[in-house]
Amino acid sequence: MVVESNFPSALSHFDPTDLLDALSTGIVMLDAQLCAIYANVAAQDLLAFSLSKVREETLRQFHEDVAAFITETQTGK
Repeated sequence: MVVESNFPSALSHFDPTDLLDALSTGIVMLDAQLCAIYANVAAQDLLAFSLSKVREETLRQFHEDVAAFITETQTGK
């Protein structure tokens, strides 16, 4: 027996960015060129940057520690 519900999800009342900003885990979303297109509040605090200031820069350009991480993950070392 299949039961269909016409009630919206409890999460449908929230904007997705509000949900991500409420997390204590830092989340950075990158495009294909490794430019930040979204970063939640925790990520901006952790990495000490403002998304509005680095939106057009690649991740490598605005944070040296992240650049080292990218290099390590790409080379496997």
